[in-house]
Amino acid sequence: MDRTMPLTTPSSQVPVRINIERPSSAMKSRCSLVLSRFLPLTVIGCLAGTVAIAAPSSMAPLDKSEAQISDDIAFAKGLAKGWGFVDLAGQVIKEIESEGVSAETAERLGVVKCEIYAQGAISERDRERRNELFEQALLAYEDFLKENPNSPSAPEARSGYITMSSAFARSLQISMEEAIGEQAEALSSRRMEVLLAANERTRTLIEELAGNDEESEAQKRERLNVMMMRAQLNLEIGRSSDDGTFSFEEARSILEDVTVIAGENTPQGLRAFDLIGQVEAAQQNWEESSMFFEAVVETALPSDKQTWDAMVRDSELSQAAKEQSWLFLELSTGGLVDAYLSAGDTQRATWYALHLYNTQRREGFAYSTQLGYPSLLAAAKVLLDAGGVVGGKLNQGQGVWYESEDAAKEAGHTRTRDRISTSDLALRIAQQVVSENQGNVLRIKGQKLIAEIIGRGGRVDPSVLYEAAEGKYFAKENEDAITGFKLVLAALEGQDRATRVELGPKTFLRMGNAYKRLDRNFESAMAFREGCTTWQGDPENDQYNANGYYKMMQDMLATAPGDALLKQMFEESQNIAAKLSTRDQDQILYDQAERLRRKKEYEPAIAKYKQVKQSAIDYEKALVWIAVSYCRMGNWEEGYGLLLDYLENFVNDPKNTVSGSKEIKRADAMATAAFYRALHEYSTGQYEKLIGSSENYYELFPDQTSMAPWTMRMVGEAHAKTEQVDQAKSTLLEIMERYPDSDKSAQLSKVIYNVIKGQMDQETDPDKKRELLEEMAKLLELSNQSTSTPKSRDLRNESMHWVDLENWDKAVPVIERLVDKFGSDPDMATSLDTYILPDLAQGYLEQQRVAEANAILSQLMVSTNCRPSKRTLLNYARSVTGWVTGSAAEIVEVPGTGQTKEAFADACDKLNSLANSVDQKWACEWYSFKFLQAYGYYKWATAEGGPKDSNKKETAERQLKALIQPLGPNFKGKDGVPGVGQSCDEDPDLAPALGDDVLRRRLVWLWGKVR
Repeated sequence: MDRTMPLTTPSSQVPVRINIERPSSAMKSRCSLVLSRFLPLTVIGCLAGTVAIAAPSSMAPLDKSEAQISDDIAFAKGLAKGWGFVDLAGQVIKEIESEGVSAETAERLGVVKCEIYAQGAISERDRERRNELFEQALLAYEDFLKENPNSPSAPEARSGYITMSSAFARSLQISMEEAIGEQAEALSSRRMEVLLAANERTRTLIEELAGNDEESEAQKRERLNVMMMRAQLNLEIGRSSDDGTFSFEEARSILEDVTVIAGENTPQGLRAFDLIGQVEAAQQNWEESSMFFEAVVETALPSDKQTWDAMVRDSELSQAAKEQSWLFLELSTGGLVDAYLSAGDTQRATWYALHLYNTQRREGFAYSTQLGYPSLLAAAKVLLDAGGVVGGKLNQGQGVWYESEDAAKEAGHTRTRDRISTSDLALRIAQQVVSENQGNVLRIKGQKLIAEIIGRGGRVDPSVLYEAAEGKYFAKENEDAITGFKLVLAALEGQDRATRVELGPKTFLRMGNAYKRLDRNFESAMAFREGCTTWQGDPENDQYNANGYYKMMQDMLATAPGDALLKQMFEESQNIAAKLSTRDQDQILYDQAERLRRKKEYEPAIAKYKQVKQSAIDYEKALVWIAVSYCRMGNWEEGYGLLLDYLENFVNDPKNTVSGSKEIKRADAMATAAFYRALHEYSTGQYEKLIGSSENYYELFPDQTSMAPWTMRMVGEAHAKTEQVDQAKSTLLEIMERYPDSDKSAQLSKVIYNVIKGQMDQETDPDKKRELLEEMAKLLELSNQSTSTPKSRDLRNESMHWVDLENWDKAVPVIERLVDKFGSDPDMATSLDTYILPDLAQGYLEQQRVAEANAILSQLMVSTNCRPSKRTLLNYARSVTGWVTGSAAEIVEVPGTGQTKEAFADACDKLNSLANSVDQKWACEWYSFKFLQAYGYYKWATAEGGPKDSNKKETAERQLKALIQPLGPNFKGKDGVPGVGQSCDEDPDLAPALGDDVLRRRLVWLWGKVR
């Protein structure tokens, strides 16, 4: 029974174990060894829930397997990508190299070093530091390729170099937007150098990839991706050149080749069409550009709703397939509407702008940050420029553009609520983008669109005016920002006090900073002054305005110390700052520290926390966050010591007794401190200590719905890793009962699963092994059911366990879920056809869902991904002919799906081949195939709905006579030939199903039917 799906890498056949969240024990020891020589960063991964590091005492031997090295590499990449610790990640790689590795692994590590710099750069938020890391990555790639031009890792390095160069070019483009003069020219020049060098590398890589005569699907996808990357690079070079004609032509030629190789309607083909549209748009060939963009949209998600509905119905599109179509609509809509508007075709521009908006409203898709929101803003801009009215029920995705309100009324949209001006709809869209994209550049773009809409006239709410002005402010368009903020202040006149207090102080704060950027210091000071005097009322912004006023007057007085007016204003600013700073000073300090901590600026955060006085309501939380901040900086010994001092000494000291609201704050502080104490004990492998300190955490802090289940999970893992499996299970049940929506139960269940798996691997008693296997299946079931995004490996393992247990009612839904979520993944095509779909078909047959099984098995018979196994061939034949079940005394027929002579002929031929493939004649397996073959001919002659060819009944009779001649009329055997009953009783695999006279009685029954 070929039920086992090997979860191994094709090359090494080593189990795939790269998983930063749950590293191997060897990896834990490895991390402990490396980190102990540098910063004490064991806590860092733990605080992020990223990596658990074993205690130094359990270090693994230094002779590592490829899987262990892969674990360490994954950890190093996680340090660079997740935390920005590029130098430390490099040290991890050096430690691997220092222990001695093969030449092949050494070259692989060379590529990893390059990737670490690139990952660190991509994750870095500071632009200057990001560009520095990109330069380091570029140099590392160039050095590796120069020293190892013929290495097996060279293609991977060239591919990484190209990907990284493209990201570097985008980073330089962002830096150029804020630079001026010589700096901008230098960045532009460097950007072009990066693009040209990467473009040249793509040529070599494409030639290498194209030289493979036996190209796999994965290699083909890689070659197509590199080709599209080369086209993208040529597009960027063309855009940045005075005359980019050659680069544009080169890009288009490459992309046309992609569509030929991949096919126009494939994902690669559609991406290529979109890039061709961009190439033509860059040359202002608007009609040509729109044609390619439109091809992407109409192929992926047609603008005619009836066509789309038919596509969904006829192709039985899954939700994943529909979301992929949506991504292509997001990809090309922005370019499409811009192209049509530039070509002067307002009708089609608005049609496709509303196609995006309507589809999202109707289907409920989510806008993606990279593609969806930019296209949505482009659609809003098109509607704004088009003017007119949108009629229809927008919430139901039925909006249609009309040139005028009268035209909308004539079309039947007579109710006012079914009509909206394009400017109002554009404003609504821009506000949606701003509200759903706090903290990224899309917010600024949305605010800029709001400003443009405002600039076209009409009464606008003050909050909308503020969003528009703030967009200018963040973009450092200071003059326009000041003008916008003045509009806000004008609009606030006559508003209620709540609105004035909400917007006024922060408007003056932004104005003061904008004036300061322009070196208009007196105006800056007056803006700050107005914000904290006339418009006083917002404690936080009052303080900022007061400090701004004080700082500006301090600077101005320093330049003219004898000016009496400036001296008088400076004294006033001092008084205002002192007044506003003393009010809620501790709360302000605590809030400032919190903002710094959340920004990972731990040292200044600690300094602020330390200024909070003991009389403050948040004093104890400040103590705890000081300790946690030390931990996050890597100084765990300091932080852990402070946590213990707080929990064991401070709160138990009678002089620190609290009551009232401070008592509530203490409970919160203690919960946080206890959680991080547990986190350290867990991460350093102090499991017994963790159990003792934190086992009752959820009882002490029942309101901590986030930290309590997390702590319980760590306690449960501690039990599991100290072989207290029953206690671990008890903790798991407690999490499930108390926190049913938490994902920690799923995480703990997988840890317990691995422990039980180790027990099962050592167990020899079959009954006990089966009990342990059932426990493993139930644990994976819990883990997979508690997440909407289970891994394919976890679903597959669960399904295999149920299959091995022959629990088909459990196995089938899991396999169906696996196929539904991952069936369209091309990388799983072979596994699906070889293992997963055959298991699903087996399950359907066991449940007597014969038609569904036959549909799968018929596809597997013609699959190009693999050859069908013996089980698959047998099941296919059974799904056509049907089969019999029951004991020797009670035989029940299960009908097959066969209706044509071709289907029965194919099934019987396959059964004949299976019988001939058995090495030992007269074996139980050979008898079973002979029975099924004869039964197949019998059903060919008699099956309801089948061809009912009476001659085939005679064929079945001849098949059985050929057995009766050596065996006798009752198939019991004679003259030394073993009978059916004897052979099946002696077969340990088939005896449970066919022994005890079951198969022999079936042959006798069938002989009676065909005579």
